[in-house]
Amino acid sequence: MGITCLKKKNVQLEQKQDKSLKESNLKSAELYEPKMGQNENKQINQYHEFKIWNFQQNRWLQLKSFQVNFTLENQIKYIYNGEILRIEEQKAQIGRTEVLTNLEQIKFLQWRGDYGKNLKKNGRWTAFWKSKQLKKVGGYYLEDGSKQGLWKEIMKNYCSQCKIFEMGEYQKNQKIGQWDYIYKKRKIGGGLYNEQAQKNGKWIELINGFHENRLVTLRCEYKNGKKVGIEDIWYEDHGNILNQQILYDILCVFVFLVVADCIVKRFDDQVGQLDGMLRWIIFFQINELWLIQEWQKSRELGYFVQKQKDVKINYIVFIISLFLYISGGGQYDEGGNEYKLGDWVEISDEYNDQSKEMFFGAYDNGKKVGVWNILYINEWKQKYIIQLQSQYNSKNSKISRGELYDIIKDGMWDGLQDEFKDIIQLIHKGEYNNGKKVGQWDIFLNWNGQQKIGGGSYENGVKFGNWIDLDCSFEINKQVTYTGQYNDGFKDGDRNLFNSNKCKNVLQK
Repeated sequence: MGITCLKKKNVQLEQKQDKSLKESNLKSAELYEPKMGQNENKQINQYHEFKIWNFQQNRWLQLKSFQVNFTLENQIKYIYNGEILRIEEQKAQIGRTEVLTNLEQIKFLQWRGDYGKNLKKNGRWTAFWKSKQLKKVGGYYLEDGSKQGLWKEIMKNYCSQCKIFEMGEYQKNQKIGQWDYIYKKRKIGGGLYNEQAQKNGKWIELINGFHENRLVTLRCEYKNGKKVGIEDIWYEDHGNILNQQILYDILCVFVFLVVADCIVKRFDDQVGQLDGMLRWIIFFQINELWLIQEWQKSRELGYFVQKQKDVKINYIVFIISLFLYISGGGQYDEGGNEYKLGDWVEISDEYNDQSKEMFFGAYDNGKKVGVWNILYINEWKQKYIIQLQSQYNSKNSKISRGELYDIIKDGMWDGLQDEFKDIIQLIHKGEYNNGKKVGQWDIFLNWNGQQKIGGGSYENGVKFGNWIDLDCSFEINKQVTYTGQYNDGFKDGDRNLFNSNKCKNVLQK
């Protein structure tokens, strides 16, 4: 039975309206800064996206925009789909007004305290969650409305599934000295702020989207607020807190580097230039013969050896990390530009207990270059390389997982579906031309081998011709696909539905 689709004209109109709305939202959010205590001639509206926790997928979801309404009565109203979620009474205050973007915080977080004669926050303020006071969460304001002394605050991701706090000292509204991140009553990260309220020295940071099934931290170093040197990405498997000592011998790293380098050169002499995948297999096989005592020192030693002997240690570092709690990392430049240099291992935005994807490749002055591959670790800790190769051209701008940068992709690409996980492993294969998808793109289900289940053709970055699309809720036990035509990127005509609950029902080439 066919499924009727929207007409092309209606779709174009909706896309045009949506684009205008987004541009308007960004402009208003960037240009407007509320000035409390001052009469305004008009009501101000801002639009923001908010996050919500998805219990089925165990991850954060970025939902549609909601409205923040700054009224003439000095109120802030949070509105979504016509429903008022929150009303805040605003008095005079210093600095910008913080807008909440976490749905649970919009609904359940309250701060209570007193205002001074100048209508600025003064004295002790405490936090409440679902009308219950959070123990020792809060701090003191000076008469001028600035934070002072010891404070315990909730993190931006704080919710019922992610109760994370940060604790440290304010001096006239600026963070100074040691600040710690607290999760389940234990310190899991933090570092020092200098007198200019800039991060300085060694830090353990929480990755964006940190939650109970995504316990990922960054071990890095700052110099006057800028990242420098080596950064390691750590994953805590099922809540094992990070501070575990790695009892390995640092001397063996040096031996490992030298021997591994010799093995690769020997193979190079015999079979010619090896590709990255074969090198990884070699290192994987010999990895367990050598051990490490202290990770940080071994990394520093490794980079020293690399400079002296031009040894490509990324492969060694990465394979060793597979047997530890280290999931990735690399090196920043020392000049404070925060450029990534050399070999890096990065993790996906959806990295969690069920979906551990790692990307390994090289950076040149903050730009991804050459071939990048993907390694996947399943729920049972089985580690294997998915032979996906992605080529970046020389025009590629700086890119970092989880952050928004321009990317120019070229050549044949294999990519994982955003929701790639043990229970639903989808892979997209096709070609890019100067950042745009072209030609045939196929969708594969990675189940007892790669099985083609969908796909179609692109022309100049848009779909055309016959396509087999996957339903947005596609799962192993709910394999719903749609067949139909595209014309210049728009659905044309009816769509036919196909539903199969058997993994063997796949398309034949």
